Amino acid sequence: MKKIVAMVLTLAMCLSLCACGGNPYAEVEEALQGEWTRTSQYGDSVYTFNDGTVVCKGNTLGYEHTSAGTYEIGDHAIHITYENGIEAVFEYIYENGELSLKASDAWDGNS
Repeated sequence: MKKIVAMVLTLAMCLSLCACGGNPYAEVEEALQGEWTRTSQYGDSVYTFNDGTVVCKGNTLGYEHTSAGTYEIGDHAIHITYENGIEAVFEYIYENGELSLKASDAWDGNS
């Protein structure tokens, strides 16, 4: 009987530990969803983030472009891999429920 109780308690502890192992970036992920506009000296781009996928539409030096890919959120950085193999990294700051993206040029918020 003691062994059964010990096994049940051990299983309960293991399940509770697994439940705590969620996504550490869930709040950042939620705040990232939607459109973000990046303004630079070369042109504007709109990034649309949606559950692990990203689409970038923009005009750079008069050239209209659209790129799609996936992203992963890490410690203070969003790693983007486009379908053509090009990679990009954008730093972010998440404080008090507010997300801001940092790049060499200005970001104009989230709409």
